[in-house]
Amino acid sequence: RIKEIKEKKRGRKIIVSTQLIEAGVDISVDMAYRDFAPLDSINQIAGRCNRNFGDNKGEVKVFLLKQENNGKIYYPHTIYGSFIIDKSKSIFRNRIAEVNESEFLWLANEYFKKINDGKSDDLSQNILEVVEGLKFDDVSQFKLIEQKDYNIDVFVEIDGEAENLWEKYQLLIGNDEIYYLERKKEFLIIKKQFYNHVISVPIQFKYGLSNFDERAELGYISKGDLNQWYSIETGFCKDKNKSGIIMV
Repeated sequence: RIKEIKEKKRGRKIIVSTQLIEAGVDISVDMAYRDFAPLDSINQIAGRCNRNFGDNKGEVKVFLLKQENNGKIYYPHTIYGSFIIDKSKSIFRNRIAEVNESEFLWLANEYFKKINDGKSDDLSQNILEVVEGLKFDDVSQFKLIEQKDYNIDVFVEIDGEAENLWEKYQLLIGNDEIYYLERKKEFLIIKKQFYNHVISVPIQFKYGLSNFDERAELGYISKGDLNQWYSIETGFCKDKNKSGIIMV
């Protein structure tokens, strides 16, 4: 999909994406619109604006979406949890509407201080150094809070390439004759392609999936179940025979 977008050199491009675009995707846009998220996720989106150092500065516009049927519930809280969202909101509370790139490091310091006030994190200093160097892609290597309490990773077998990757993964984890470090080394060969097919979804869908590996904490959507759980256009969804579609 990204290759198709880049090949369309003429005309205006509007890209609609899930959180997947934050995970090191090599794409550059003039302007981004983002529902409110943890500060490190907002920084990731900032890293996609004017990524190719064009003449004009990139802009990121952040807003806060509420559920239509319940105006008291905000979507970011249901996706990321209240703790980290509240910490992110608090650093913007007394600030003007616009934040410049020169303020990112200060915001990051404030953000991780607030995180540490509520939860100890030995990696916070490493993350601050990454942000200071404006290496936004590297931020995704760190986890501020263990998110397995409300999110799970799911591999989506969307095409033939994904099917082959899943078969290789199954062979690796199922082969006890190969030492763990050797299996890890073999997985590194396919790791990038493998995680291009992994999405993060709310944990309530865990028991609805036909395949979930408790040991690896990884769900699996086969090509046979694809129509029920995933849309190429909109991403992960509920069973359409139930209560509609929910974007992730």
